[in-house]
Amino acid sequence: MAHAHVHLNCIGLQLIEDSLQSAIAKRNVLRQRHLLTVLVASNLEASDSQHISTVKILCQILTCLIAGYETTSSAPAWCLCTLANI
Repeated sequence: MAHAHVHLNCIGLQLIEDSLQSAIAKRNVLRQRHLLTVLVASNLEASDSQHISTVKILCQILTCLIAGYETTSSAPAWCLCTLANI
C-alpha cells in the first residue's frame, strides 16, 4: 500500500510540474477546463499570502479524484439496493 502511495505521489507531482511549465510558457492556460491546470495557473497569479504549496495542490487533486470515484460508485449501488428492496 505504501508503494502505491509513493507511486501515485510521483505521478501527481510530475503532472503538476508539467502543468506549471505549461502555465509559465503560455499565459492563456485558464481557457483549459481541467482542475489541475486551473489550480496551477491560479496559483501563479496568487499573492504570497494566497499561494498554496505543491503538496496541497496534489492533495486537492487526489481529494477530487477520490470524491468523484466514491460518488460515482455510491449512486448506482444505492439505486440497485433500493430496487432490490422494492
